[in-house]
Amino acid sequence: RSFLPPDARPVLRSLGVAYDDDSAAGTSGNGNGTLNPGETAGLTVTLRNIATAPAAGVTATLALEGPDAFTTIVQDTVSYGDLAGKSQSAGGQQFLVRFSPATPTPHTVRFVLTARDAAGNTHVVRFQKKVHTTIRLAGVVTKDGAPLPGAQVSYFGSAFGQVLTGADGRYLVDL
Repeated sequence: RSFLPPDARPVLRSLGVAYDDDSAAGTSGNGNGTLNPGETAGLTVTLRNIATAPAAGVTATLALEGPDAFTTIVQDTVSYGDLAGKSQSAGGQQFLVRFSPATPTPHTVRFVLTARDAAGNTHVVRFQKKVHTTIRLAGVVTKDGAPLPGAQVSYFGSAFGQVLTGADGRYLVDL
């Protein structure tokens, strides 16, 4: 049996998963950065080679960890190219994932990303994301019947925060 020194082969790790629903590059949604039922989201998984050995020809495939009747992976393969030692890449494009309009919320989706390099090294990353229903809180603040710009509106409940009204007295918060 032969043993390789720790950095003799590449080791890939995920630096995180970003997603968008801005209706560009194959995505469709309201652009609020929250995964909602009925949207097709783009997922970008940034991989880092934490070893000094290079990883040539890295390709990753995204799958569901188990059956999920509400989630479909539309674009499941992304090329990351060559990752030198201690380098990172977000890949050449996004993974595309469609969430059924019938998705109950909140709904946890569990993913498995399998990255392979040209030398046959396999790296597995598991992660999960939640699908939520977005609630839009909007209105107009007036004083004596006239819009009140710069008014502070506070909201509390399952989420909390503050927002200032615009020049027309309007405010909008997606929760």
